Amino acid sequence: MMIVDLNDLTDEVLFYPNDQFYKFIEDCLGVDEMNLLKLQSIKNIRTLLNLPDVFSMFSINCKELVDLKNSICFVDEDNNKNIMVKSGIKAGIDNLITTLKEKNNKYIKRTKNFKSPSSLSSTTNCPISNTYLSNIPNSDSVDLSLTSTPLTAPNLLPINDYIDLISNSVEKFAINTFTNIILKNNDDYAIFLTLLHANIDGRIKCGCSTTIKLGFRLNRNSFQLSSYFKHLKNSHCSMIKKKKQVLIENLNKNNNLSDDLLQNEDFRDMNDDTGYEEDSLNDDNNSSQITANTSISRNSCSIVFHYLIAMASMERELLPFLENISSYSDDVFYAFVKEFVGDVESEILEIQRIKNVRILLQVPDVFIFLQINSKDILKLKERACFVTNDLQYIIRSGIKSNLEQFIETLRKYYKSTSNNENFVSSQTTANVIKETTHCMCHLIDIYQSNRAKSFINIFVSNLSKNMTRSSNNYQFDLIVNKFASVFNILAGNNTYEFIRLNLPGSLPSTTTLKTYNQNMNLQLSECEFRFDSLKDHLAFVDSNHVFVSEDSTGVISSVSYDSKNDCFIGFSPQLENGLPSVDQFQTNSYAELQQWFEDFDKSTLINTHLIEPLIKNNSSLVHSRPFILSAYGTNNKYTAIDVLRKWMYLYRECKKRNINVVGFSSDCDSRYLKAMQLSLGFFIRAPNIDLLSGNNSLLEINIASHWNFFFIRSTQPYL
Repeated sequence: MMIVDLNDLTDEVLFYPNDQFYKFIEDCLGVDEMNLLKLQSIKNIRTLLNLPDVFSMFSINCKELVDLKNSICFVDEDNNKNIMVKSGIKAGIDNLITTLKEKNNKYIKRTKNFKSPSSLSSTTNCPISNTYLSNIPNSDSVDLSLTSTPLTAPNLLPINDYIDLISNSVEKFAINTFTNIILKNNDDYAIFLTLLHANIDGRIKCGCSTTIKLGFRLNRNSFQLSSYFKHLKNSHCSMIKKKKQVLIENLNKNNNLSDDLLQNEDFRDMNDDTGYEEDSLNDDNNSSQITANTSISRNSCSIVFHYLIAMASMERELLPFLENISSYSDDVFYAFVKEFVGDVESEILEIQRIKNVRILLQVPDVFIFLQINSKDILKLKERACFVTNDLQYIIRSGIKSNLEQFIETLRKYYKSTSNNENFVSSQTTANVIKETTHCMCHLIDIYQSNRAKSFINIFVSNLSKNMTRSSNNYQFDLIVNKFASVFNILAGNNTYEFIRLNLPGSLPSTTTLKTYNQNMNLQLSECEFRFDSLKDHLAFVDSNHVFVSEDSTGVISSVSYDSKNDCFIGFSPQLENGLPSVDQFQTNSYAELQQWFEDFDKSTLINTHLIEPLIKNNSSLVHSRPFILSAYGTNNKYTAIDVLRKWMYLYRECKKRNINVVGFSSDCDSRYLKAMQLSLGFFIRAPNIDLLSGNNSLLEINIASHWNFFFIRSTQPYL
């Protein structure tokens, strides 16, 4: 384990999510400490700092916690309820929490310095009108200084904070310059920032595909945005042209204020540069970099950074979305909760049909349904709760804290807006956002008409998100990965690549797909029977009775080399007592390989053995899937005795592992029918093969006394 210096942590640590957070905890403290937080669904610093005691879960008498409890606690042998956390574990976690709290407090104080007390009072008590904005000195740079004294080597903020500042500044500029037009990051433009030691390289790509350099002023810790503002006002920006045209068309359709808007001086010509005084214009690699001497005033700063009031992390993350979250509903709302709160938290709301903020704030307790004993919520309860030995369900601390913070943040926001406190916004901006959100909801609703085909919702949503990301940052939902894996197997690499390249962002690359398949542990070796893996699978689904099925399908005959197992695949293996020989075709001799092509047939069929678990527990039904026991090529040259010996081998090997084979199934091939006849003793008996003697797991068939036609013996090894 690497040693992390807690005295030299960067601000980025405060924003680590999920796996990145768990990796940080593991590097700082260890695997056990990481598992302590992971079991409670504590998946970020915000949740960790809000929990009063991370060790309180050890008071729960639960099988899931036994191993971890024995690892990091001393358990009293006289009273197993009396436990003591090991001193080193407790001291390490307490020290880390204390350090992170100090780090978080310093970060909040530093961000508070962006606003003066006077500017705070002016922005929170009165709305911002267009007249008020027009009287504020305009500026083309965003000043990010932490104090009024210029610093020669400022402390750089996290990259995400700079992106938030730039996007807020662009939004305010658009509102002030183009009435009823709003520009959003990742929709109308994309910001690319790269940290280069004490400097930051910044570029912004406009919706019209023009890329413009953003100058970073090191002495003032600020970005110079005049280049992009100049570009937006220029008549060559096709994105602004389209937005204005769409706005005019919509207003004309509604016959609402169209004449006034066209005559309004705010909706002026794009070439009008009134209100922006650039001192110099430098052509640097066609980037149109502009240098402006005017600095932003305190009042202007209060508007640009209005949304950066220091607050808890949950509020900081949700702040850009609070104005339009009230219009989210159904899948859009659940997707939002999943993105910002968590997967399990989203399912808790979805299963209760809490489909928007209005309903959520009316529910007194979102966890009360977990007290109900219902099979519909059993799977969710196992993920969201600890199950005690007396079958009581206790909600995991992280999940409870996340949802409570989310609800409390929404309550504070709507309470403040109802009292006209904080969160000053333009009515025009809100209308445009709601219109955009309505379109998104309508798009989702189209695919909700048939809920049985929910994959299309996930696929379209995943594709939409990837369209806003760079090609090297595509992310894919687990369901999309599963679909891609099956599609690649069924269609082949050429077809898969053809679809993937023509639908960018829809399917993962073949490299990613290969990694995904390897992680699924689906690697099969020809002729190998995976009995040990079968035992693990049956333990997972809580079953020890199975049905064995077998079938063959045609394949194209070819020989290939398996580099992992160092053998050739495609020859038909020899049978020994009905079983194919494992790794028969391994050689270092080219002459021997050549001889194999002459002596052995190529496989024309692939034979597969599947195991179907017989489930006795309803909760395991969702996990019940056929298990691939073995697969191998064959030339279809075998006898009924070969089939019977193979079944006997499978029966005995399963019995050694306490797996009871109830029966075998196959198609109507005459050899399989003959093997079934031999197994059941139906007017025939195989010499030297005894399936009944010494077998204490025989099946008793209760034959009705009046069934004179039933000639099968009442005692059978299997069906």
